[in-house]
Amino acid sequence: MTHSCGLRVFLVSLLAGLSFLVSVQPAQAQLLQGSITGNVTDASQAAVAGAKVVATEQTTNFTRETTTNAAGVYNLPTMPPGSYNITVTAPSFQTSAITGVRVSPEEVTRTNVVLTIGQLSQTVEVTAEANTLQTDRAEIRDDVGSRALLNVPVPIGRNYQSLFITLPGVSPPTNANSFTANAQRGLTFVVNGGLAGYNSIRVDGTGTFDMTANNEAQYTPALEAIENVSISGNSFDAEQSAGGGAINITVKSGTNSIHGVLFEDHTNQHIQAYPWAANRSLPNPVYINNQYGGTIGGPIKKDKWFYFLSYEGTGLIATSPFLAEVPTAAMRMGDLSGTGGIANTAPIYNPFSGNPANGLNRVPFAGNIIPGNMISQNAQNLLNYSAANGNLWKLPNTPGIGSLGLANNLNLNGKTYLERNQTDFKTNWNPTSKLSTFVRFGWGNNYWTTPTMFGILGGPGMSQTNTAQGYGGASVYSGTVSGTYIISPSLIFDAHYGYDMNSAFSVQPGADQNLGWTVMQIPGLSTAGQPANQARVSGGLPRIAFDTGFSLLGSQSQFQPQDYWDPEKNVDANLTWIKGAHNLRFGFDSDFMNSRETQLEQIGSGTSAAREGFSSTSKPRNSVKPPTPRESVPPIPRGTNSTRLPHSFWVL
Repeated sequence: MTHSCGLRVFLVSLLAGLSFLVSVQPAQAQLLQGSITGNVTDASQAAVAGAKVVATEQTTNFTRETTTNAAGVYNLPTMPPGSYNITVTAPSFQTSAITGVRVSPEEVTRTNVVLTIGQLSQTVEVTAEANTLQTDRAEIRDDVGSRALLNVPVPIGRNYQSLFITLPGVSPPTNANSFTANAQRGLTFVVNGGLAGYNSIRVDGTGTFDMTANNEAQYTPALEAIENVSISGNSFDAEQSAGGGAINITVKSGTNSIHGVLFEDHTNQHIQAYPWAANRSLPNPVYINNQYGGTIGGPIKKDKWFYFLSYEGTGLIATSPFLAEVPTAAMRMGDLSGTGGIANTAPIYNPFSGNPANGLNRVPFAGNIIPGNMISQNAQNLLNYSAANGNLWKLPNTPGIGSLGLANNLNLNGKTYLERNQTDFKTNWNPTSKLSTFVRFGWGNNYWTTPTMFGILGGPGMSQTNTAQGYGGASVYSGTVSGTYIISPSLIFDAHYGYDMNSAFSVQPGADQNLGWTVMQIPGLSTAGQPANQARVSGGLPRIAFDTGFSLLGSQSQFQPQDYWDPEKNVDANLTWIKGAHNLRFGFDSDFMNSRETQLEQIGSGTSAAREGFSSTSKPRNSVKPPTPRESVPPIPRGTNSTRLPHSFWVL
């Protein structure tokens, strides 16, 4: 009676857990180990019960053993990734040895063994063949193994995600976002038509969700540090689900032998074509991308304790040409009669003439020249400041095109600088045959500068890859602590804790100079008495956008300054129970996300929707009302301090 009641309580609890799984968002757990299973038979295909199966990892001598059941089936669950030798022995049969059995995370490797009658001292050796079809799991998945990571060429950046283009169902990965929001330069991709922001990317079980740039991973290990990448597209098991793809990265471990690698990848402008907008009469703009580093791994205590260390450094100097449209010196003095020998026949009307109620019967300016006393004093202050500081708002330096000869009349080179360092460390400790553990830590940091066309007056950003301007930096941390314990041959417990955090900032050009107040003297923009971090929100020049074709002034990005602190924690625990022919697996997964960000957010729509700014709008020439003072859009910072706690129970 007691046993029956306990069983009912267990089943009720199990169903409650399953119902809870349905009610929460898809779980994002990662099984850090793989499994080996198979059937042991004789030459007549009869099951061999009680056969001893021993699996030994080739490089660390990690060993796990079991015996076949009455049906001749053996199971070796939660095996650390690696390449194994399997030995099968049974009375009256020759010993069978299979070498090179590959185990990957979340993969069931089926290895069937046929024993031959003979003396136990006789051994039959077989080399394992890769399974072309996975029959023990329903999910559709692919692997990018160490061989592909080592040998397949990758584009500049040495990002493992570049290799996803070789996998079916994955869109070509692309770069996105600023060097601050996407400090690790993770790539955006879609798996089987899902959403990029719903991909679940984990490094040794630790989440990498970027609260700012949702489509990219917050932490990206160096290419040389990765042992294996598995990617699942659909038909997920309960322990791993995602709205997009489930991508799991395994960082390399040390072995009983010391191994190391040194590398350097160098690219410069001398082996690249001219950029489209470059001036061919000048040398090719400077472009230097240098990536270098190395790895080393080996034993601390043979067969028990191992280490692995990886470092990658990146230095980037990217000088890119950009075209813009700026007013001529004459136009800045009010002369709109024409440019470059091309006359402006469209009359420019005096907005203060004619009927003030409806703007009709306006009188054009003589010769399309605006008198100096009618130029806004705020605008004149800006023009004077630019001229006094070496024409910050650049003058044309190349013949323009278009009906007025103004388009693309400025050609400038902008130099983006990026320094990035990446370190990955992992140590494995197997103190007993029942307990295996590892600790991993990764750290990546960067510092960058990207100019604007008009210096502290802002204007278009001058980088092909960085959407922010000014300067910034970031530090990203990622770590995992994991352990697996064999309670009995049929009962195995594994758990891990993960932590991932992004601390980043960026500052727009002229952030410490409130040019809208000190130079243009626009009422309401004074930041006197404000804390420095608050005053920086109004730093630089307000955004001034023209709908006439001229390139904008002020902040192009409008989301700066930025300040991020985004930690993520993972707690996962699993229990594997082998009962007869059944392999049951229970688990719990939790994902704690905290976002503390300060960033300007767009409100409404238009060209000046985040920071303070101004925009011009063209209307029919003879029906424009006289200008009225325009209130600047107030800066609206996004200050968030939110926490997400998705979690789930599941059972297989």
